[in-house]
Amino acid sequence: MWQWLAGLLVLAACFAAGWHFSRPAIFFSPPTIAGAKEQKTPQQDISPNNALRLVWNPQGELALVFSRHAGGDRLMAFVTLLQKTRANELGNLIDQLYLSPYPSERGEFLRLAYSQWVSLNPPAALAHAVAESIRSGLVEPLPYVFEAWSGIEPLAALSAARTLSNTTFRREEINAVLDNWVELDWSAALTALKNFPAGQADYAAFFDHWSRNNPLLALAALDKIPNLTARRSAQFAVYRNLAQTDPATAFAKMAQLPISQQSPELWGAIFHSWASVDSAAALTAVKALPAGAARIAAIQNLFTSWAEDDPATALQAAQSWPSGPEREQALSQSFAAVASQNPVAAGAFLAALPASSDRNTFIAQLADKWSETDPSAALAWLQVNVLGAAYDDAVGGILKKMTQTDPLSAMAYIAQLPDGTQRQKYLQDSINTWAEQDPAGALAWVNSNLSGAQHDVAQTHVVDFLIQENPSAAANFVSQMPAGGQRNKAMLDVSLYLARQDVDAAIAWAQNLPSDVPDINRLNLVSRIVNASLKADPGAIAAFIQDYVNNPDYGSLIENVAAKWSQTDSASAVSWVASLPAGTVRDNALKQALPALANYDPSSAWSAALNFLPNDDSQSEETATTLSGILDNWSKTDPAGAAKAAASFPQPFADASTQRGMAIQNIATNWLQQDPSSATRWIASLPAGTDRDSAAISLISYQTTRDPASAFTWAVSLSQPDDRLAQINTVVQAWAQSDPSAAIKALQSAPLSKEQIDEVTLILQSQVARRTNAGKSIP
Repeated sequence: MWQWLAGLLVLAACFAAGWHFSRPAIFFSPPTIAGAKEQKTPQQDISPNNALRLVWNPQGELALVFSRHAGGDRLMAFVTLLQKTRANELGNLIDQLYLSPYPSERGEFLRLAYSQWVSLNPPAALAHAVAESIRSGLVEPLPYVFEAWSGIEPLAALSAARTLSNTTFRREEINAVLDNWVELDWSAALTALKNFPAGQADYAAFFDHWSRNNPLLALAALDKIPNLTARRSAQFAVYRNLAQTDPATAFAKMAQLPISQQSPELWGAIFHSWASVDSAAALTAVKALPAGAARIAAIQNLFTSWAEDDPATALQAAQSWPSGPEREQALSQSFAAVASQNPVAAGAFLAALPASSDRNTFIAQLADKWSETDPSAALAWLQVNVLGAAYDDAVGGILKKMTQTDPLSAMAYIAQLPDGTQRQKYLQDSINTWAEQDPAGALAWVNSNLSGAQHDVAQTHVVDFLIQENPSAAANFVSQMPAGGQRNKAMLDVSLYLARQDVDAAIAWAQNLPSDVPDINRLNLVSRIVNASLKADPGAIAAFIQDYVNNPDYGSLIENVAAKWSQTDSASAVSWVASLPAGTVRDNALKQALPALANYDPSSAWSAALNFLPNDDSQSEETATTLSGILDNWSKTDPAGAAKAAASFPQPFADASTQRGMAIQNIATNWLQQDPSSATRWIASLPAGTDRDSAAISLISYQTTRDPASAFTWAVSLSQPDDRLAQINTVVQAWAQSDPSAAIKALQSAPLSKEQIDEVTLILQSQVARRTNAGKSIP
């Protein structure tokens, strides 16, 4: 019977705590606290099938308690049922409580049932509570269990709480046990907390709960916390709670602490509480604090709390404070409270103040607070009591808030103001505020109520907001605007935003522009759409810009499309360009796209160039340059293919420029770097003439340092005298660096005139002499 009475005593504490629970399921992990008794937890079948078998028994004893009794009699009947229920049957009784059709009393009866079970077998009660949380998704049994258990065996309850694996709820149940334990034996509870592993003891929560009931005892025990950081956290909680019940003592105790521990936050907490208990004493005490951050925090909290209870007196006290930052802080906190609670009284207070910076600050505060509840009254008060810049600023702030909630009223107020610069500013600011949240509504009002330059300026601002919020609606609107600079600017802005949002809509809109849009504006608009959407949808943009192919003004834009598209899909870009009508635009666009195609499909690029680029005299140089570039790219990966294509380099192009020779020379250079033997055989197979000479010059350059004798032989074979002389000169000078005798001997047999040989020989001899003077002998 004694266990039952103990359970009821603990249950009373549970009721007093007023628990409310709705949390996810919590599971077990191994206990780690030292000193707790080991108790085995019974296992239960908590499978889904077992959960499905739980049904309400309308004929059971619990059902009879509900059906035959009411009010206090029902509670007594349930207590009687509990007294005769064996420990191993309490789980079934609790299950029936969860299933009962009487939810209003379920919580109270569950507390009684779990309290009874904990008094008989705590581990079994906890196991059932965990199983129930798994079955139903509720965790309300857990607090029932730990509240009751901590009143009987707090150490064992603490050990069990620490086995809960969910971090959040493990912490909650540990704190719940310690909160109960500290009321019974604070020393034992604190000792148990100190036995926690480093970093796991929540001293702040422990001392917070303890100091709510016994702050002085908790304060005296702070030095028992081993960790300095934890001690500071707990100290804040204790002083905060002490200040709520005995702020004067909290002040005295705080003053005894080292300066390093007197944080501004603690002083603020003390004076916030003290002001609500004895504002006069708090005011006297705060004046005794030394200047600094702590004093500022104390003043701020003192006047904030004081003004909440007695704003008029707080404001009067703030006014009497000596001039300086502290007075400004006190006045600000006090007047803010007055303005919030009684703006009419605050206005009367300001009306009696002489002009000063304080008054202007208060006017701004009052306008801000008053506009939240009655902006019309605030505006009326300002018109009578305030002048100058303070009036302008306060009215502007009120109108902004009014426009956010009732823009038509704001516009009506502005309309009755005298005309002038300030009225225009109010109007434009309010229209902008309106347009930020409802550009369509603001635009409708502007078009219905304004005219002339005022209308145009306002419309420009509103359209800017409309463009950002709804480009499609903005596009439709600006298309209907009268022709002029304002429409032209709006169209450009719309084109950019619309293209970023919906390229198809942007194209459709641009294709249906009013006929009176100037050509230059139409071109700029189309350019914006193209540049904004080309990367996202080059195919759609290409189809769109193709409509302008016969207009030379759009030629550079079409070229840009070809160039940009070819960077990501050169085959499609070239195919599109080839489909354009023949002419300069197509030719220039091809020259932009073909080099990119040549990087990975040079054969196709070569064929397209031959088929579509012009070969007339006026264009031959540019076409030859494009062909040469294709062959250069081609030879970097397939020199044999490039060499074969070069043989078909159109003759008219070759006659018109030197690009064919440059192309062949580049092929040879690239091929020699990859496969010198094959490259040499290709060069040797070329018929004598310009092509062979171009390729041979690359071979001579390649061989000069590797095999100067072979390079000399190729130089001698060149058909053009000037090229031959230049290459022989280059080879023998390089050859003389390693074998001057051989170089001079080879030179004597070169097919050059005597004068040419003598001139080159003189150069070689001079070179040899310089080397001799440097200490090197001739072989």
